[in-house]
Amino acid sequence: MENEFKYKLEVEGKDYGKNEGNNGEYVTHVPFKETNLFMSINEAMDALILKDIRSFEQMFETSEHKKYHEIASIHSLETEALLLQVIRISFEDSPDASPTAGIYFSFEDWPIADFEERTRFEFEGFRDYDPESPFLLLGSYSYESNSGFNIDVDEAITDWEHRLNYYEQERGFDDDWKYKVEIVEDTIEGNTFQDIKNYHFHKLSLAFRQLLKTNISGLDKDLAIISKKNGWISGAKLSGRDKRPIAELLAIKNPDTGENVPEPGIHLKCHLPVGQLEQKAEIDLSSLGNYNDSDEHLLLANYFVEPGYRNDDYSHYTDLIPYDGFLTLLLNMDQKQQHNIGEQIQSSYTLRLTWEKVQNAVAKVDLLNDEVIQEQSHYDVEKGIENLLSLEERLFDQDTASGLPYPFYLRKAELIDNLKDAVVLSKYQKVNEAGKGMYMSFDNNQGALQLLIMLDSAFKKRQVENKADLAEKTDEVQRKRIRSERNVPPPGTQGPRL
Repeated sequence: MENEFKYKLEVEGKDYGKNEGNNGEYVTHVPFKETNLFMSINEAMDALILKDIRSFEQMFETSEHKKYHEIASIHSLETEALLLQVIRISFEDSPDASPTAGIYFSFEDWPIADFEERTRFEFEGFRDYDPESPFLLLGSYSYESNSGFNIDVDEAITDWEHRLNYYEQERGFDDDWKYKVEIVEDTIEGNTFQDIKNYHFHKLSLAFRQLLKTNISGLDKDLAIISKKNGWISGAKLSGRDKRPIAELLAIKNPDTGENVPEPGIHLKCHLPVGQLEQKAEIDLSSLGNYNDSDEHLLLANYFVEPGYRNDDYSHYTDLIPYDGFLTLLLNMDQKQQHNIGEQIQSSYTLRLTWEKVQNAVAKVDLLNDEVIQEQSHYDVEKGIENLLSLEERLFDQDTASGLPYPFYLRKAELIDNLKDAVVLSKYQKVNEAGKGMYMSFDNNQGALQLLIMLDSAFKKRQVENKADLAEKTDEVQRKRIRSERNVPPPGTQGPRL
């Protein structure tokens, strides 16, 4: 796929430029983890060099560096192999100066020559270069009574960094990323921590779609607290390589924010004129709210207000209601992506049906089991959802099942993500308890919004099919019922042998 990332640069450390904790209290620093996704090893290596190797040593103090990087590594996403990491050897680790105390590239027991061959990088210009060694010294430590601690950085890496900084604002090569989507998630309770994800794209159209796929339910801290989430998205931004902002997602409910919006909600803030952004990103945004009323803020979701309170009483917003046009836009994007993927994906989902014998029911045949499980494989989640919805309510009813020769009812139907080994959607019936009736539940994770969109689409599709069926029926002709491939027979009626 064109937007498939191949390499991951992960960096962990402490940001001394941020001094505010979860609840506004003063902290000396904010720990962070930064995940950078790239399409080429060159992009990942350049991003690592631009971190400044000296920032990997906490003893090195300068006003230029507000971030201390403890850990850095580059992985191949195709093979999941660790290709390179930054390590430190202190004076205490090497009292006899063998090896030299300092900052190194470690190539994970592979010789440097192997990394060079696989990536076409050349490290021959480094002064301690040994093609057969799995380590490459980047900067050596020294300590003098007059000047104190110092890092003697290899000139080769210094020149490398200078060249990158010189050309950073003028990148025009086809193999360079040009757009970045940054998603920042902060913790709510416990220790302050920031999780940063940076997606690097060559095309604005792909970057813009990545921004729109952000889980908008996490953009409001108050709602995240109500939902008892561990974190909330404090930033979701799209910018160019020149760091100029292009678009961002904002939760706007308090007029004191200074954002001029027609109504509270989750908004797409455009830093380019909407028409220009549509043209460059190759996307139609006319289905979003306030499209013709604002050239800066487009509505993605409204706030749900507790009954009895005014719509502008933002202290009583308890949930989000996605704007219909936004759901349509996401659905169209998802369908286009699924079309491009085609049949490459193997059976990724399983519809699991758990049949259970009705207690105290008298079976007219001998039964060997009190529970039977049936499974169906599906290539995509949409087909699995359609089959789940097609299961009729009577199959879940114990009273109906008790009179059958095989007194089994559907206790639950679950759609399972095989890759994650997790239930993403389930259907069941509540009996003899508050709220009796048919229910569906789903895992409220980062994919919950997409799941709701597909569920809504499947519901609408079934409504259209049902109307078409009714239109075909006439009083004169009694149509013979044809079994749909989506209907799953209960045990004993072409089901499993018990």
